[in-house]
Amino acid sequence: MTRKESADGKQYETRDGGRHISAWVVALIVAMLLIVLIAMLLAGLIIGIILLGIQLWMLTVALNQYLQGQTTGSWQLVIISGLVLIGGIIV
Repeated sequence: MTRKESADGKQYETRDGGRHISAWVVALIVAMLLIVLIAMLLAGLIIGIILLGIQLWMLTVALNQYLQGQTTGSWQLVIISGLVLIGGIIV
C-alpha cells in the first residue's frame, strides 16, 4: 500500500501505485473476448457449410451434364469445385 495526498490535503491509500483493475472489469473483458471468439467460430462454420453446399451442387450439375454427353461445361464445373475444395482445405 502506498500513501498519497489529494489536492485538498487528505491522505488516502492506493494499491499497486494507483493502478488497480477490479475483478469485474477483468471478467467483463474475458466475457467479451469469449463472445467474439464464439462469433468468429460460428461465422467460419457457416461459411464452410455454404461452400460445401455450393461445391456439392456444382459436382451434381457437372455429373448430370457429363451423363448427358455435354463434357465441355462439366469439366469447368469440376475444376471450379476442386478449387473451392482446395481453398477450404487451405483455410
